[in-house]
Amino acid sequence: MASSATFRDGLTPSQQLLKRTLYSQCPTDIKFWVFSRRTVSQDDVIRVDRPLHVFASSAIVKEVSTLNRLLEGGFKESCSRVKLDSDFPERAKPYTEEYDYDSDSDLEDDFGDEDEPPAINNDYITPASLNGQGREIAPEIDTYGSSWRQSSADGIDGSFALPPRGARNEAGSGNIAHLGAVQGSQNYCYQVIIKDASVHTWRALLFYLYTGEVKCLPLSSQPGDARDEAFKLSLSTPNCAPPCSAKSLYRLADKYDLPYLKMKALVALKDKLTTQNIITEVFSRFTSRYDEVRQMECTFLRKHYDSHDVQVALKGVFDKMSSGQLPYASDILKLILDAKFSAAQSPLPKVAPVYSPYGDGGVPLLSPEYYL
Repeated sequence: MASSATFRDGLTPSQQLLKRTLYSQCPTDIKFWVFSRRTVSQDDVIRVDRPLHVFASSAIVKEVSTLNRLLEGGFKESCSRVKLDSDFPERAKPYTEEYDYDSDSDLEDDFGDEDEPPAINNDYITPASLNGQGREIAPEIDTYGSSWRQSSADGIDGSFALPPRGARNEAGSGNIAHLGAVQGSQNYCYQVIIKDASVHTWRALLFYLYTGEVKCLPLSSQPGDARDEAFKLSLSTPNCAPPCSAKSLYRLADKYDLPYLKMKALVALKDKLTTQNIITEVFSRFTSRYDEVRQMECTFLRKHYDSHDVQVALKGVFDKMSSGQLPYASDILKLILDAKFSAAQSPLPKVAPVYSPYGDGGVPLLSPEYYL
């Protein structure tokens, strides 16, 4: 029986990587350090810390132009390769106070128990499984012991600069293609510090680049412990993609200009909306930042505006707005009410087709009917 790969125009990224292993050792040549915890100081300064490692192959990552440029800057800064089991760089600060998504649900919250290790530390492949040296990398961190602040908000360490927004996502230039080849021992790699994403979201992003698959968790606004239960189940299931927040993934896809991943995250977000959580979501700071998310959620709200759950929740929004809270909510409220009480509904938005890079038949992920 023919493999499904027979019907594709070419190999998927993960298949390309597997093909490379036939000719050389496994090309794991990048170690990302990504933060995992959110803490709040007594003077209400939010800090994101506790870096954890995520391994990857530049042969895959470099195919995204924005990430390729990120890596080139990171490798220039790194200058030399380090062992896969090396600790967090001594010269770098193991935290940032410029994380621009305070409500990121992919971050763990610190409740003051410094002796409790992060729950995610043992849930993924560690250097021990790659090189036989058994120890975890979860350095103890002085959470409030320094007044240092990162001078730039580009999301990565030091002078690692992100490309301008709107840069096209084309195949990498090949400037770092040599990194996919074996250079000495397979136990060495370059390392890059990521400061604009949580470890869960970054793992999900890399897994998507390998496979085209994502696993988005229930929203925090959904009732009960749905998110926590799904999170634990996903981590304990070997054949499950790395789980993450749909909103966190959308934010990262938007930042790194990955339109198909962005649409997958938007679809996952829409599928989790109900009359019980739509008001929480549509009046969130996250929604206020993204026109496409606001448009989708407002369309959902118009359809369910008269439901009891929505009306009760709206009263709470009005109360908060009258007391000066939710300063970003007025534009959303106006958009909803204008559409609700106008004689004619707004015309259906024009949505450009977004095609998958994984050869799944050329069918666009979204069409204008998506917003109905």
